[in-house]
Amino acid sequence: MWEFLRHFNHIEGPARLVQYDDMLYPQYDRKFTAITADTWKWLQEQAAKRISERGDDNVHPNVLAHWKRIAAGKVPFGMAVEAA
Repeated sequence: MWEFLRHFNHIEGPARLVQYDDMLYPQYDRKFTAITADTWKWLQEQAAKRISERGDDNVHPNVLAHWKRIAAGKVPFGMAVEAA
């Protein structure tokens, strides 16, 4: 089932029943309460990658600011990072 979901929903990276990629967009804040240390590392890497690839081009300023906070080490949405 996960392979089906990953393929047809274009899910990349860690996922539960929610897509962690959504954490890169501030409008999805209600979906999350805690993440694993591995997922937190992945999110930071993805935020930095998107900043370097897209910069200010075609990205809403709120999303770009959110990515910058994540890349700088601020865990989004007041979440806790679970111990490894």
